[in-house]
Amino acid sequence: MNATQFALIGFGPIATALTIFGFVVVRGTKVSEFRQSWINDQRTDLSKLLAASRQLARCTGGTGDAAWLAFDEAATRINLRENPAKSEWKDVLDAIAALRIDLRAQPRRLTSTLRQRTSKARHGCC
Repeated sequence: MNATQFALIGFGPIATALTIFGFVVVRGTKVSEFRQSWINDQRTDLSKLLAASRQLARCTGGTGDAAWLAFDEAATRINLRENPAKSEWKDVLDAIAALRIDLRAQPRRLTSTLRQRTSKARHGCC
């Protein structure tokens, strides 16, 4: 067996291994990109939901229809991103549902509650 034949026989498995390695690396990169995009979208919707809830608690902006729409849209997007097989976001979804009920019940009372929670969060308190 000469060097050319040996090179041809050895090239196939090496090329296959490099191709598989390339696919694994690209797939891992894509998964990371999708995961980061998911996290960014979730953060955006959480911030929109909290901004809308503060607006509703302050009863600013007229009747609040636009704020309710923004709140419900963000809550729905957050809920739709939840994997039904896992309950990673169950606490967050329960808190959003409770916040919606509280906002409907007594929005003005929540202004001071939101202010207290925000103040505690800024200072690292519970």
